[in-house]
Amino acid sequence: MVLLLGLQSLWWLGVLAAFSRQLWLAKSRRNYQFIAILLVMMLLNLSFLLLAHADMPDYAAHLSHSMILMFCLLMGIVGARVIPFFTARATATTQSSTPRLNKIVLFVSLPATALFVSSGFYPPLFSPGYLMLLSALLHLLRLGLWFTPKLLKHPLLWSLHLSYLAMALGLMLMAISLLTGLLYFKDMLHLVAISAMAAMMLSMMARVSLGHTGRPLLVSNLLTLSFAAVLLSGVARTLAVLLAKPLLLWQLSGALWLVAFLIFIRVYLPILTSPRLDGRPG
Repeated sequence: MVLLLGLQSLWWLGVLAAFSRQLWLAKSRRNYQFIAILLVMMLLNLSFLLLAHADMPDYAAHLSHSMILMFCLLMGIVGARVIPFFTARATATTQSSTPRLNKIVLFVSLPATALFVSSGFYPPLFSPGYLMLLSALLHLLRLGLWFTPKLLKHPLLWSLHLSYLAMALGLMLMAISLLTGLLYFKDMLHLVAISAMAAMMLSMMARVSLGHTGRPLLVSNLLTLSFAAVLLSGVARTLAVLLAKPLLLWQLSGALWLVAFLIFIRVYLPILTSPRLDGRPG
């Protein structure tokens, strides 16, 4: 266990050191907030390992759930920067700027996450579900302001928008679970973990890989299928506990996940192992 903790700590410290160095050299003060978020994620990860080793599964599970909310926090910050920007560029429309709303979202999301993390160890003054529900509604409002019908023609855009929508709906379902007990909290997490996190990563990897290899920001129908598959994978896994055929939906979810990332590897392996099309350094 000591070896595992040591190796995991070294990995986190290496990531933090490399990331901090890049921000320092670039004098990117606006991104210093990500260092603090990564530090918290490191502490959650290491604490999870310690609690699991100490045979305290309930506390360990709570920290794993808390990590999903940390990813929501990250996606909310990054999404607010890239989604409206990418949308405006690809659709030749005016970028929807929401600086005040962005601050409000962060002002609500931070205490919502902190309250949820602490609620697993100390009785909260009130349920974190209230703040999580408010955060979800604010995310939906912001997404609505970013929307333009023109984005529906661009898979690299609608995949980002739908993954952000999945995050907001996942937060809403988790909040409803905490406030009413009508839903299974851990099953609602999958909408965020798969349809939001994995789908946003897949979409961003697809776009960035094209841009950094000097290729047009266009994707094939096959990759469009990949985006749809990973989004539906999370939906299937979330519905599994609510419908009469949970095993079938679990299997379907796993199959869709595999199909999505196998397609990505098939399409992007030749791209990432070939020179840039424009001859410039990568």
